Amino acid sequence: MEAIPQLDALLEIGHPVRPLSISQAVELCPALRAERLVGAALDVSGQAIDVMALHQGYVSGLLRRGGEICQGTPVVALQRAAGGWVVESPDGSLAADAVVDAAGA
Repeated sequence: MEAIPQLDALLEIGHPVRPLSISQAVELCPALRAERLVGAALDVSGQAIDVMALHQGYVSGLLRRGGEICQGTPVVALQRAAGGWVVESPDGSLAADAVVDAAGA
C-alpha cells in the first residue's frame, strides 16, 4: 500500500482510522471509482444514528421556534428580499427568514 502523507499524519496522532487498499474501499462502497482514488481509509470511530429520530428532532425544534413546514407545495419562484426570502407557490407568497430545500428528504 502506497504511503499517503495525510493518512500517515492522522495515524501518528492516534486518529481512529484504518488504512484500506483501493479494492477494499470499492468493496465497502461500490459507488467509488477505483481509477480516481489515490488512497483510502476507514474511520472506525463512526457510529450508526437513528435517522428518523434525528429528523424528528429537527422538525420539533423548528416547530417550537415558530417555523412552518409546507408539504406538497411546489415552489415556482424563490427571491431574496430584505432580511430573508419570498417563496412563490401556486397557493400564494410566503415570506421567510430562511428556506430549507428538503425535496427528496
